[in-house]
Amino acid sequence: VCKSSLSQCEACIYGKSHRIPFEKSKAKRASGLLDLVHSDVCGPMQVPSMGGSRYFVSFTDDYSKWSEVFCMKTKSDVLDCFKIWQKRAERHTGCRIRALRSDDGGEYLSRAFKDHLMEHGITHQLTVPYTPQQNGTAERLNRTLLNSTRSMLKHMNCDKLFWAEAVNTACYIKNRVTTTGLPNNTTPHEIWNGKKPDVGHLRVFGSKCWYTIPKESVKKLDDRTSDAIIGRISEVHERIQIVGHRCPEGG
Repeated sequence: VCKSSLSQCEACIYGKSHRIPFEKSKAKRASGLLDLVHSDVCGPMQVPSMGGSRYFVSFTDDYSKWSEVFCMKTKSDVLDCFKIWQKRAERHTGCRIRALRSDDGGEYLSRAFKDHLMEHGITHQLTVPYTPQQNGTAERLNRTLLNSTRSMLKHMNCDKLFWAEAVNTACYIKNRVTTTGLPNNTTPHEIWNGKKPDVGHLRVFGSKCWYTIPKESVKKLDDRTSDAIIGRISEVHERIQIVGHRCPEGG
């Protein structure tokens, strides 16, 4: 029997067929900011967040690896989140989004979403159905964020309804640490903002803290500080002044 006839065994084709393993990505890094943006939706979570969200959508710039997340109540909110991020990112960088890569989920295929991309000249790169490997950057980000979220909630024994705060904190930290996807041990923050990140304000998620109450809101004998739990690090850093904090033992 010749070798060619053995290679065409239909019984084996039907009984043993499998997908060839995906090779490690050889795709070149984008050449500039916003040349390529990766996006994916994660959810639904088994419990809603304090704000009622059950999903989050992420956007990652391929060149800088800078990522941002938006928590959503429904998948249909993706377009609104994208418009907000697009306007903010383009204004910050002075560049225009050239391509968006996502899976073929219905939230990305709506007529409104297609019209918006067409209006702004954005190429939509869709993955083949049931092939999340082709959207590996966004899929890997979701995995990283959820791993960190579970660990933070478990470490402080926080209720699962705080998952949105933990996800935002995980993304905030991810942008300020080095990654193998960037050269010379640089961070996404450094490329996106043009300066090295300041991490001196970082605190353990869920630890107790005290913040200053504006003097306009207190009377002469009222407390000048109030206690809280550190959740979204970005909000704590930008909106209130921490006057002290208590880390958990070993934290």
